[in-house]
Amino acid sequence: MTKCIADQEIVVQVGSVVTVSGGGGGPESWQIVPDCEADATQGRISASTALAQAILGHSIGDRVLVRGPEEQRWWATIEGCNTA
Repeated sequence: MTKCIADQEIVVQVGSVVTVSGGGGGPESWQIVPDCEADATQGRISASTALAQAILGHSIGDRVLVRGPEEQRWWATIEGCNTA
């Protein structure tokens, strides 16, 4: 795996393992995967989730608005990223 570095053009993509903070909790790490591979108990979230949709295409240090169900909104900051 290659470490994402904020000053490079590397961005969060499907397959990336991303550490995010925000939403009222501490930092959490998730791997973004296709829908058929998602398993939150194993740390894998679907690329179609609100969080994944908000961070895909962004880099370390970016702060993004996550738009969840039922008008839920929160800010998330990308703290780290590893990508294949």
